Amino acid sequence: RKENPTQFRNCSVMRTNAMKYLPNFFPEGSLTKIFFCFPDPHFKKKNWPRRIVSERLLTEYCYLLQPDTGRLYCITDVKDLHDWHVSKCDNHPMLEE
Repeated sequence: RKENPTQFRNCSVMRTNAMKYLPNFFPEGSLTKIFFCFPDPHFKKKNWPRRIVSERLLTEYCYLLQPDTGRLYCITDVKDLHDWHVSKCDNHPMLEE
């Protein structure tokens, strides 16, 4: 964005603790897409609650996404984490494939 300040006006990258602060940044239903690119897999079971995709956080993401058209993208190169994401999303009542 610095090299082409007028070219990109509708995108942003945020480095923050989404588990704590994400709902404070955006109003309800204001996002069309949320991307999680290569999040920390937290391999140890005791750290699974820290994963960026969980039942509680999926509810918050759904609150922020536009109803019926919002999309959540999770990109990972760790198969176990991919399976975790798919399982959590498939079982969440506010999400559909």
